[in-house]
Amino acid sequence: MSGVVDYMKNYPYGCMEQRISIAVALRDAALWKRWMSELPSYLDSEGLVKYFPTGLYGSPTLTSYILAIGHEAGWSVPDETRERMEAALRRFVEGSLLRSSPMPTADLTLRKLSAIEALSRLKKADAKLLGSISIEPNLWPTSALIDWLNILQHVQAIPNRDERHREAEQILRSRLNFQGTTMGFSTEKTDALWWLMFRTTSMQCGRCYLCLVLQRGRRICRGWPRGPDPAGQGKMGPDAGQCVGRSGHGEVFPGL
Repeated sequence: MSGVVDYMKNYPYGCMEQRISIAVALRDAALWKRWMSELPSYLDSEGLVKYFPTGLYGSPTLTSYILAIGHEAGWSVPDETRERMEAALRRFVEGSLLRSSPMPTADLTLRKLSAIEALSRLKKADAKLLGSISIEPNLWPTSALIDWLNILQHVQAIPNRDERHREAEQILRSRLNFQGTTMGFSTEKTDALWWLMFRTTSMQCGRCYLCLVLQRGRRICRGWPRGPDPAGQGKMGPDAGQCVGRSGHGEVFPGL
């Protein structure tokens, strides 16, 4: 992992998303706190986070990312700032706060799923938020499918939750592709949604591992461990190594 550390220490970019990613990749709590102290200046009038403080409008995608990756890392966003971000995401999902996609594509469902997933981690999501979304997991890219699995994990009151969870797991399992020491997905060509901050397959491999192995202690294929190392030694099972095998430069699990 020394290569990852060296790469991220010398990462040449500086928008809020990249600053947050560097802090998490380096496990630098002091750096995280520094960026959290500056985060209020990055919020737009609605409470969404902007990539740069001089921007006019914030991004639901970036706002969701910061809440989700902070939760995954075990680090918090200051209460007042977090509450503004949560309220903005909820209004975005409900439709009272509009933000267009940076790309000319129909991705509103994907952006809403990302927002609901982030809210669900903080126990701020409920089944009603799914009312504006057509639930078609077989048609979604892998990033959205993993968001959906996480939502099902965190929101207990979703109708037919167990059945939907089995369906989503089966779809994800059917997409897995193992080539020697490398893990991938059959949908890789359509999964690189860079404007939604899902740039590489290595990100999806990491999210898949965290969603179905570490968080839930479930197996999706032979050889995966049933949960984290009980001795707390940070050891990874055989197929976690296959996730790392997909990493390039500093991208191991940055897009959680």
